[in-house]
Amino acid sequence: MSVAGREPLSRWQLIAFSLPALPLAALYSPITVYLPPFYSTEMGLGLGVVGTVFLLARAWDVVTDPILGFVTDRLTSRWGRRRHWIVASVPLLLLCVAVVFLPREFGDGKISATELTMWLMLLYVGYTVATLSQYSWAAELTEDYDDRSRILGYREFFHLFGVLIVLALPVAVELLIGKTSLGDKVAVMGLAFLVLLPITVAVAVRSVPEYPQASSDGTRLGDGLRLLFARGPMRRVLLTDLMVGIPGGIMGALYVFFATDVVGAGPWLTVILLGFFIAGLIGLPMMVKASFKLEKHNAIVACKFGMLMVTLCFLLLDKGDVLGFAVLIIASGFIFNGLHVMLRAITADIVDNDLLTTGQQRTGLYYALLTMTSKVGYALALLSYPILEWAGYRAGGVSSTASIDALRFSFVFIPAAALIVGMVLMWRFPYGKSAHAEVRAGLAARADLALGPSGR
Repeated sequence: MSVAGREPLSRWQLIAFSLPALPLAALYSPITVYLPPFYSTEMGLGLGVVGTVFLLARAWDVVTDPILGFVTDRLTSRWGRRRHWIVASVPLLLLCVAVVFLPREFGDGKISATELTMWLMLLYVGYTVATLSQYSWAAELTEDYDDRSRILGYREFFHLFGVLIVLALPVAVELLIGKTSLGDKVAVMGLAFLVLLPITVAVAVRSVPEYPQASSDGTRLGDGLRLLFARGPMRRVLLTDLMVGIPGGIMGALYVFFATDVVGAGPWLTVILLGFFIAGLIGLPMMVKASFKLEKHNAIVACKFGMLMVTLCFLLLDKGDVLGFAVLIIASGFIFNGLHVMLRAITADIVDNDLLTTGQQRTGLYYALLTMTSKVGYALALLSYPILEWAGYRAGGVSSTASIDALRFSFVFIPAAALIVGMVLMWRFPYGKSAHAEVRAGLAARADLALGPSGR
């Protein structure tokens, strides 16, 4: 339905809006899966140096999120508040991807640790500006409670599809030209990004409108952050998002080790991982539809409960249970990706409440904090590495039964604990469909008062 004069996006507009998520997904998996081994081996920087470089770049990424959210809220253009920022991120991302993904083709074939750190930091700035602006744009495209889930669901669907393409590209290259180096695979991903990003961004900004929004000029960064953290619903959303990042990070960080040393599924790693993302593509629309009936916070509780049951079942696996492992990973993919959509849709609703309370439109700052907590959750998952090392686990080497059990328990019980905390946080969440309707009515009444009798 139309809300406050805004027509729902057509199917083509939803697709056009979501298209930039395809190439941006190329910066999601490769940065954690392909780039570190490429730079530590073929580029000769060494594992310890590369680990430090990527940790510094990720720390920079977390720190800059709220700053970039604050800046993108305040600096507008004749295009609106969001589209010009997505366009502005394109040249920076193209330059950084060319240098980082294709150092041999766009450089002299050598790159120092300092240079890599600098380029990764710039790459993260461009990525954050693009994704923050797209999330904020999605939240401001509609004022309808359910329609926000639909728009963000499309965006997440294309993101997952982009991850699938990225994972499939190295396999396709090897099928076409034979065995390739890790650098060749990274280069192909980079080239795909360089071609697709400008095209998809151009289609999105030309096909999808922006609507006038309230100003955020009266907000200082420090005051805004204090106010956001003081709000109970937003605190709960941020903590819940952290409790999504930890399970996702743990299961991602330990996936190869668990599959190889607990189950013995080493030869099937890529195929099973592809199954995870294909299941996400199938499950995501169903999770969005479920949120229409259950409301978003209840859908999150249901997703977390389902994910908890699946996670606990990993305890039942032993050496040779490859099929059972594949089934559980696919079930995880079916459920897990809906959590990201629901939390981002709820955040858009909380932005409306903030607008009614303060008169300030701070969508970018809200989403910056949300992406920050998610990144912190994934970063905290890396603490499982020293725990396993302390327990005597040796990746790729001979490990004792006790250390394998430590791997198994880390893979299951840390995510399970985070999922339980997340369920508690979202239980009886105070901001559902009826509360949002009251906020929208308050905003509409205030707009009528601002117009006065002559403007109605």
